[in-house]
Amino acid sequence: VIVVSGETGCGKTTQLPQYILESEIDAARGATCNIICTQPRRISAMAVSERVAAERGEKLGES
Repeated sequence: VIVVSGETGCGKTTQLPQYILESEIDAARGATCNIICTQPRRISAMAVSERVAAERGEKLGES
């Protein structure tokens, strides 16, 4: 378990998980990698998931 703390907008939720995932994919462990980010509000969680899916060129819920 890793807890990350930082300023608002620094990429804790949108960028860091993608870096971790890419590292796991490169190590052939992407299919078994679980990354969990918490958000205090449902609306924030939905917006973040849509943004990350768009940044990765994927459809929400299909990866």
